[in-house]
Amino acid sequence: MTRIDTAEKQQGANKPRQPATVEEQAAIVAEHPGGTDGIKLYLVEIIYIGPNRASKGRHGHKVRVLREPGRKNMSGEPCISGWLGTTDDWHKEALGEFTPETAACYLLAEFGIADPDLTLGNEFYV
Repeated sequence: MTRIDTAEKQQGANKPRQPATVEEQAAIVAEHPGGTDGIKLYLVEIIYIGPNRASKGRHGHKVRVLREPGRKNMSGEPCISGWLGTTDDWHKEALGEFTPETAACYLLAEFGIADPDLTLGNEFYV
């Protein structure tokens, strides 16, 4: 997982706002086909399913942005979509392969995350 230092986060704050609705984002994608130059992102949902869920609060459910597919916890094989495993009460599930544009649309539609910073390793609490 790539960590982002404070300076990089501050640079990200100066990016233009992404469209707020799925329709606006879909229109931009249609206007700029191939604009991602083949960039692929993978989203992994992580949910705390242990006995002390209330103590985790909103930090018990998040989505992580990866550059390669998630790996299953026992075999280590890459998995684009489906269950990755449960380790130490943390359930992980691969949500699919996306371009940056479709990842932003998916995060908005499924989790209500508007204007996501899709930097690798970022996590969004849902």
